[in-house]
Amino acid sequence: MPARFTIHGESRAWRDLAEAAEWASQVDWVPERATQAGDHQHCALCSWDLAPTDAGTSYRHHGHWLCTECFGQFVIAGSRCFRCAKSIGSEEMVENPALTADGVHRRLCRPCHEMESVPAARRWASGLEFLAGAGIVIGHNVLRILPNEVPILVGLALVSTRLRSGRWRLPCLDRPTSWPRTLGIAVAAAALRVGLGELVIDPITAHFLPAAAAPAGAESIAGNLAHALVALAIVWTFAAFGEEISYRGYLLPRAAEAGGGKPAAQWIAVALVAVLFGFGHFYKGPAGIIDSGVAGLVLGAAYVLSGRNLWAPVVAHGLIDTYAVVVTYLGWAT
Repeated sequence: MPARFTIHGESRAWRDLAEAAEWASQVDWVPERATQAGDHQHCALCSWDLAPTDAGTSYRHHGHWLCTECFGQFVIAGSRCFRCAKSIGSEEMVENPALTADGVHRRLCRPCHEMESVPAARRWASGLEFLAGAGIVIGHNVLRILPNEVPILVGLALVSTRLRSGRWRLPCLDRPTSWPRTLGIAVAAAALRVGLGELVIDPITAHFLPAAAAPAGAESIAGNLAHALVALAIVWTFAAFGEEISYRGYLLPRAAEAGGGKPAAQWIAVALVAVLFGFGHFYKGPAGIIDSGVAGLVLGAAYVLSGRNLWAPVVAHGLIDTYAVVVTYLGWAT
């Protein structure tokens, strides 16, 4: 979902503002009150007609003007990524020479820069990381020859990030551009996943496959508040954060980078990681693998649509599993 900004009560897409906003953030502006309304005194970003009666001060750079709202959102607020509109500090900002034109630098956040053009050596390295991660998933869940994959993959994600960027913090867990939009995507993804599972996947697979097996210990949750609270704690730590960092935060970006990092590669990576996520729930049986694979598709889509930010699938995953715990506790689960 493209980033949007509200200016003078109107929602505007970042893609329509990006070029002018990049230019505006790189020139000097002088506070100056507009003296007349008209074509020569309108905002260079949003085209708002400036008038002497407008509240606040306008800003001028030679013959160009900015309204107070645009000055606040795109100049005072600092640089934004040319691709995803995320607000970026100097330590996270990368200037891509290929995007420089007319003396204006198109600056990117590090995740977008990494996806802009991936060198062949890095693509190979990412491909090997993805294959190793896939082997770990299968090794634990199918072959049962390795410990649980989640702690291993979280550790690999941190080490890989450190080697690539020199920091331990995962870029996908940076603060999202818009919390309301991110939470909206999360709630929509959770509702879609629950609806697909109960109204589509389960009824279809019931015709030719045994019902999916419940996780170990699920039967003890029904009517037991203490066990339900323990399950919720596991849901929001191991599942929501651990599994999302492992699958959407690590394996998905590596698969996308191995494919070149373009939009098509992103969606192919969503599908590949969804398959792995399905086999990550191998204990549920064939119906459960299909159901979890569909969940992986929904969570992967939430990740991509939120600008490759992990908070959307983390919250969605937590909500999905919270719903499962609640209906099990109340005795409604089948």
